[in-house]
This record gives sequence, C-alpha cells and structure tokens, in this order.
Amino acid sequence: MQLPQVLTGWDKPTAFPGDAAPALSAYGFGLFVEDHPGFGRIVSHSGGYPGFGSNMRWHPASGTGVIALGNSTYAAMMALATRLLDAVLRHREPPEHGYSVALAPAAGHEPGPWPETLAAREAANALLRSWADAEAVRLFSPNVAHDAPFEERQQVIAMIRDRIGDFRDDEHRPPEFDTPAHCRWWLAGERGVVQAQIQLNPERPPRVQSLTLAVPPAAGSPLGDTLAAILAWLNGTDCDWPAAIPVAETVDAGLLARRLRMASAWAGPSRLGAYRAGDGAASVAVELVGEHATLTLTLVVDPASGLLRQGDILP
Repeated sequence: MQLPQVLTGWDKPTAFPGDAAPALSAYGFGLFVEDHPGFGRIVSHSGGYPGFGSNMRWHPASGTGVIALGNSTYAAMMALATRLLDAVLRHREPPEHGYSVALAPAAGHEPGPWPETLAAREAANALLRSWADAEAVRLFSPNVAHDAPFEERQQVIAMIRDRIGDFRDDEHRPPEFDTPAHCRWWLAGERGVVQAQIQLNPERPPRVQSLTLAVPPAAGSPLGDTLAAILAWLNGTDCDWPAAIPVAETVDAGLLARRLRMASAWAGPSRLGAYRAGDGAASVAVELVGEHATLTLTLVVDPASGLLRQGDILP
C-alpha cells in the first residue's frame, strides 16, 4: 500500500512547505506517497465523516507518525498534521546512516496483546471446535456475519477438518501478535497445519471484527495438483518451467521460473509447511520449509481451466 503505483507528478512538497526542492508524488493502494528529497518517503491520507475529520501521515524510515483529529464534519486536518510531522523530523536526531535506515523499536517497549485478545482467541477456538450461533453473535461485531454468513463459515471449518483432520492448537508454534488487538495462531491436524487470525475492534469491551482461516487445497483439485507439481519441480533439477503446469497468457513463465528457482536454491530442498492463506479452490499461500530457510509460496489458479494465473515466493 505504501509503494507508488500511479505517478501523480512532481510537486512542491506538501509535507514540508518551506522546502523549495520538488518531491515525487504518487498514489499507492489507498495511500498517498511522497518521496521528499531530504527526508525520503512520506505516506499519508485524510478521512472524514459527518462529525469528524482526520489526517494521518508517517515517515517509514524513522518510524515516526502523526494523526490529527478534528471534531467537525470533514475537518481539514492535513495542514496541522503536516506541521507536526515537519517539526518532529526537523528536531529529532537522525539515524547514523541517514533516513534510509529503518529504526527498530526500543527493547522492552513493544506492547503485548490485550487480555481481551487472548480471551477472544480461546473463544474463537471453542467456536471452531463446536459452532454455536449465539456464542458467535456475542463474540463477533455485526460486520462479521455480513462479510460471510455464519452458515458459510461453518462450511469452511468443515472443509478444513475434512482436509487436515480434527485440529487443535499447534503446540510447536506459539501465537503471534502484530498489534495488541491482533492474534495469529496455528491449527494442527494429522494431515496439515492451517493459520487462523482474529482482529479486535476498539469497542468497550472489544469484539472480534474479523476471523480468517486458511483453507488447504483438496487433493486432486487443479489448485492441489499445481501446488504438488511446483513443489516436485522445485525439489528437482530441471530449470525450465514444467510443460505439465499450464499458465495463463498473462503469466511470464520464464520470469516466474527464475524467481522461484532462485528462492529454492537459497532455501534448499523443501517440504510443505503451514497453510497461511487461501480459499482452498483458487488461491493458496503455503510455507515451504527448506533445509536452510522457510519460504512462502502463493498461487492463484483458475479452478475451471487449471491455468496458473499468478505465482510468487517470498522469505
């Protein structure tokens, strides 16, 4: 979201009005991106509704951000947020090698999960074992049922159980928390491991506003066959893209083959690990546990034609 996708031009920097040098301005996926000649990248966006206005902007290289809120309808808060970030960056001590180096958070200052987040994970686990609509209504905010009806969510849970067996918490992988209101954990069955995630909202008390589950592909499905074929190819010696794995016209098979091969050479012989994302029919993101490193392979396959439409591999 913070990478420039659409160039909007060279402008006088909006983040630092006193600077004369022009800045490259662009739009990412939902965020404005500005490459300032002195401070590097600035990311920002405004928002408002009847009753409030806001602006957020941050400097990724130093980990510094500003949020300005105004309690009037569509209040124009960008000017204030700009001045605040300007003041902070001009008066702080820059990193040793300049602003191109990201700063790690100070040791001992990372917040832990909310107690409500830990309790919500236990409640979500209980739902996954034995669904009850009344408990789901208590646990989830109303948008969850709108995003995917409870009946559909039960079908997903049944599909996961069918593909990996009866599951439980993976004792070998502790839960992870990207924020105090977020939890990622793993469900292990005799035939595989899948990732589960929840995100809580800021209500009092907080409620779960999203629950996502990774669904493994079914054996013998186009997605499952493609995944198995790519893994076998990566563990083999042939460098060219396998003719047995058909790709859509929009896919550069040669480029994809080089990218996957380079990553595979770095990681070494691999096996399938935990499923991190995917709907089980058209998309999958799965860990490849190699001899030297673990990679995440993502695939998108047309379930009707079996054509590979997208593929990537990341550390």
